[in-house]
Parts: sequence; structure tokens; C-alpha cells
Amino acid sequence: MSGLFDIASSGIQAYREALAVTGQNIANINTEGYRRRGVDMSEISASQNDVTTIADQTGLGVRVAGISRAFDSFISGRARDAGSDFSQAEAFKASLDSLESALVPGDYDIGYFLNGFFDGLNGVAQAPADLAARTVALTQGNALAKGFVQLSQDLDALRETIWQQASNVARDLNGLLVALRNTQNQLIASGSADGASNAILDARDQTLSEISALVGVSVAAKQSGAVTVTLGRSGTGPVLGTPTVAGSLQL
Repeated sequence: MSGLFDIASSGIQAYREALAVTGQNIANINTEGYRRRGVDMSEISASQNDVTTIADQTGLGVRVAGISRAFDSFISGRARDAGSDFSQAEAFKASLDSLESALVPGDYDIGYFLNGFFDGLNGVAQAPADLAARTVALTQGNALAKGFVQLSQDLDALRETIWQQASNVARDLNGLLVALRNTQNQLIASGSADGASNAILDARDQTLSEISALVGVSVAAKQSGAVTVTLGRSGTGPVLGTPTVAGSLQL
């Protein structure tokens, strides 16, 4: 009868822990970078005392063998690539929109000033001795010159904005590479990915996602769970970070 009580007690304890893991998943449903946890159960088997006895096949119940993360390296890699492509397309579109607003015809664009200038020249051609026509032509020519100056200033401002955005990306990337190195030091100290806490692995994957949102990268993982990050998708680009060294991107 004591064996039956032991089996029941182990089941209650194991599924109480499983229920706590379920509650943790629900509580962190909106936590950025959190990956769902799963509980791995295993049988508590009875031991055989000596070679002349037969082991009790009923066992002693169940126990929690481990708490795992819902993680797939292939899916995570594809998600990083998709996020990187989206961020790149979004930044490219924003730059094109700014360029379009400067170049595409509007109410007072270069085309408008050119038309006014040539209309003024046409008026001078029709009445060369008319002082008013000459004045209008000069006024339109001055307006056209100011239009070119304004366009040049707009393009210079756009170039400066893009350069500043690139500088911000480099600064943010360098900070993330330092954070990744610190996380990887914890992974190395744990000995292997199986020995590391799920929170550390979540932090590693979240940092990698933030890095891929800034630049396209390739990630190669080691047994310890630490990764080497290279620039570009080929895996042969410049190394941005290793398990022990945080690289930097300079413009």
C-alpha cells in the first residue's frame, strides 16, 4: 500500500509543477522574447536488488525530468531572416518616400519654376523693348535659381538624415553585440545549452532577433549554446561577434 501512496504522491508533485509551468506560460504571454516552456515527464522505475530477484515492474510513479523551451533553430533562423528583410525594406521605402517628395512634381517644384522662367523668356521674345517683360523674366529666373538651391538643400538634408540613421544603426548594433557577448559568457559558464537556464537562452535569442532587425546576419551555434555571428547571409562575411569577443561596426 505504501507503494501506491508513493506513486500518487509523485504524480501530484509532478503535475503540480507542470501546472505551475503552464501558469508561467500564461503569465508571460506578452513578454518579449519569452518562449513557451514544456514539462518533460519520466517514470520513476523500481530498482532490482540482486540477481536472484525480479524487479518490481509497477514502478514508483512519475517525476519531472526537465523543463524545455519551445525552440527550433531552423524556424528561428527563418524568422530572423524575415525580420531583417522587413526592416531593410521598411528603411528603404522611407528613404525613397523622402526622395520622392523632393523630386516628384508638386505645386512648387523645379518644373513649376522652369515653366515660369521660360514663360518670362517668351514674353521678352515677343516684346524685347518692354521693360515689364524683362522684369518678369528676371524675377522668374531668380525664382528658378532659388528653386535649384532649395532642391540641393533638400537632397543634402536627406543625405545627412540617411547618414545619421546609419550611424544610429551602427551604435545600436555595437551595443547589442556587447549584450550578446555578456549573455554568451553565461552560456559558456553553464557548460552546455542543456545546463543553461531557459531565461539565458531566451535572452540570447532575443538579442539575436534585435541584431537581425538592424543588419542581415548569419548565426552558427556551438554545443554550449553560444553563437558566432557574421555579417550577411552567406556565413562567410565579416565576424561581428564570437562567444567571447564582441565586434564593432564602424562607418
